[in-house]
Amino acid sequence: MNFLYQIFIQLFCFGYWLSSFFSEKAKKGWQGRREQKKIIKALEKEEFIWMHCSSVGEFEQGRPVLEAIKKKYPKCKIALSFFSPSGFELRKNYPKADLVFYLPLDTRANVADLLENFNPKILILVKYDYWINLLKDLKIRKIPVVVISAIFRENQYKNQIFANYFFKALKNYITHFFVQHEKSAQILESYGISDFSVVGDTRFDRVQQIASQKIEIQWLEKFKGLKKILVLGSTWHSDEEVFLNFLRRKLPTDWKAVIVPHEINQQNISHFKEIFGEKVSFYSKNINPETEILVVDALGFLSQIYAYADTAYVGGGFNKSGVHNTLEPAVFGLPTMIGPRHEKFNEVQLLIKNQVVFPIENEQEFEGIFQFIQAQNPDDFKRRSKEVFNQNLGATLKILDFLEENKLL
Repeated sequence: MNFLYQIFIQLFCFGYWLSSFFSEKAKKGWQGRREQKKIIKALEKEEFIWMHCSSVGEFEQGRPVLEAIKKKYPKCKIALSFFSPSGFELRKNYPKADLVFYLPLDTRANVADLLENFNPKILILVKYDYWINLLKDLKIRKIPVVVISAIFRENQYKNQIFANYFFKALKNYITHFFVQHEKSAQILESYGISDFSVVGDTRFDRVQQIASQKIEIQWLEKFKGLKKILVLGSTWHSDEEVFLNFLRRKLPTDWKAVIVPHEINQQNISHFKEIFGEKVSFYSKNINPETEILVVDALGFLSQIYAYADTAYVGGGFNKSGVHNTLEPAVFGLPTMIGPRHEKFNEVQLLIKNQVVFPIENEQEFEGIFQFIQAQNPDDFKRRSKEVFNQNLGATLKILDFLEENKLL
């Protein structure tokens, strides 16, 4: 099975290189990895606390742990790696990290080159992104690897032979798992893995931290005026099919809408002007407070924009990858609509169960749930959301205590 994995990695590298000719995102990732080799080779075996995140969402999940470590050990050096260009580009200047880099593609040669001069004391993986050659080499070098906010699902891997190989590798190479819930722990146990702790999801700690540091957004306050705000965050074209017609024809006169697309480029943004005409204005241009709809074509605002909202829609739920971060609006007590693909996310199931998040499947359900939400007492949503958070805060402290007690930091 290991032989097949090596073949897979070579094919994956070839496919990644090939896609760099057609995809701007893949091109950034391929070129970024080539350019950083000189930086890695110039390192002089300084010891780092290393955190790896697949992309932006995983960084936000790992951020409270990373910052808790930096606060407790201010002199330690922090290394932060990403697989995705979107994560790297957004956080390449993150001030609490001494080194930010792309995780090399998982060939044996790439891993050897990385660890020749890069000297991590520990690797903290956020949620997933298990690369077997890297994990094996870290094990040989006696560098511990822990996984935070890990989550596993039944029937996650349809091929049982691969599942056995995968979990055997995790058992051999991962020092400890910090899992989100008991079900994940049971799955690990079924594969003979006992080095785990059930601590919850660090994203609850992160979004609570964001909410406690509310930042005034004057341009949004001016746009909102005395009206209510519907925020549609991290949206894709597949999400827009269920709400664009509603915003164009049925948005109540005492409401305005703020759209924050997941991907921001000229092609992705220009169609909003075609659809809404004079009703829409854009953050990157002059914001007209008289318009009904505002498109925020810039990064870094969404989590704080939710603080000004009265209702939210979180995108991604019509894509294969699934819904984006519902905790960001939930921490403000917002009733939130999402698409149908949400089963992989434990926090979403908690919020659905507590009637804070509402799945929809089409335009008619979007309108119906919106009307239902407006007929409810907003304080009920805030109370139920607060109950969910109170039951799930504290994962960061539990992880830090474990790492210190076991002398992993």
